[in-house]
Amino acid sequence: MAASSALPTAQIVIEILEQLIKHTDPEHGLTAAEISKRINVSDKTVRGHLKALQSMTPFDRHVGHLDRQDLV
Repeated sequence: MAASSALPTAQIVIEILEQLIKHTDPEHGLTAAEISKRINVSDKTVRGHLKALQSMTPFDRHVGHLDRQDLV
């Protein structure tokens, strides 16, 4: 588990979005665990923010979720 962070919520969301913009495209994604390691926050924190971002289209980008069976 990644270390707890003292970053404000807004900064965490910005860093998550930056990771998604830099390292993902429609065919390549990042897991919550990968993002949490990159920005040094917990997996739970990242999952919560990703869930909130699913209902939005930040920077005209869809944030989605794949289950393990979707990857088969």
